[in-house]
Amino acid sequence: MRELSSKTATIATQRAHDLILDYIKEAIQGLAKMSINRIRRASIEEDEWDALKTFENVASKQQKKYEIPSTQIDTNVVFDDDDEGPLNNAVFTQKPLSQQQETINNQKGSELFKKSLMKTQIYMTKTKAYQDLGTTNLLESLVKRTNNFLYGLCYKKHITQKQYEKLKVNKEEVELAHLCFLPKVHKPNTPLRPIMAGLKSPTIGISKWLDGLLRPLFDRLASETTILNGVQLIKQVERWSATYLTAATSFITMDVTDLYTMISQEGRVTALKRLIEASGLKQIDGVKKAIILVLTRFIMTNNYFYLDGSYYKKIREGAMGSPLIITITNAYMYFVERPISKWANRTCSLYYRYIDDLFIMSNVHADILK
Repeated sequence: MRELSSKTATIATQRAHDLILDYIKEAIQGLAKMSINRIRRASIEEDEWDALKTFENVASKQQKKYEIPSTQIDTNVVFDDDDEGPLNNAVFTQKPLSQQQETINNQKGSELFKKSLMKTQIYMTKTKAYQDLGTTNLLESLVKRTNNFLYGLCYKKHITQKQYEKLKVNKEEVELAHLCFLPKVHKPNTPLRPIMAGLKSPTIGISKWLDGLLRPLFDRLASETTILNGVQLIKQVERWSATYLTAATSFITMDVTDLYTMISQEGRVTALKRLIEASGLKQIDGVKKAIILVLTRFIMTNNYFYLDGSYYKKIREGAMGSPLIITITNAYMYFVERPISKWANRTCSLYYRYIDDLFIMSNVHADILK
């Protein structure tokens, strides 16, 4: 009789294991919306929540100029008041649209395009993150300002001559970014995801360079709480389930709404500063932390793009498409999620994150998790 009960229990456990794995595979395609605050404060140490609250308060402050101690950069040289004046469009013009963009333009009369445009306008109005500059093309201004800024850093020996030559902008090879919105078809009401297509933007070189310096720091720091793909998640679930899976195990997924547009620019800089401090490095590739922060601010405050016949400036938050923004956003989420990951370790729960999708498996009572 005992042998029969043991076999029955084994079969039941295996069935539960298979069902959960099937559900995980579906969930990876589109995780359900839940609030991070659904994990009660009672489950997390007081000092951790206080630290999280302090970080969020700092992150939500209005933008401030970052000052470099004892080595002030001459902003009169870097930022010229005439930079945003009338432009010589005979020299700098937005390049002709690609064949794909022409195809999109040819579909402007369709109902789908009209609905997408309406959603775009609603989104831009709701977030208040975009300043309409009309039909004035600021490409020349941005090229000049970027090169002056880099030259100022090189002149004051904050970056090397080699770094300056690598980052300076060739006016013949650049164009303003294009903002597009991809529909999230797997979510209710099909919300939009802003994508900044700026592979030829004047600031893309700085963004890629900084990302190359900073991404390895983040990868090392967050290796125990982040995943790269669904396959990696499945392997971690199988490993955890072999020891902890029971009939009472809770499976929780959370989605951070509008992650790339909800974080303030000041919040991103704060997260980046903490990332560098956590690494213990005073400089990276010969560049001091203060200069990295200044370069980051320059990218975020000089975010111009083209959309449907008009030019815009992004005045707060960020958009997908910039390598640096992705890394900084991940760093921000790492510090926000630390109380959750520590809670998971204390309770022998499983916790992982992929950008804005959070995943938890836990045997903590469901009433505490709600």
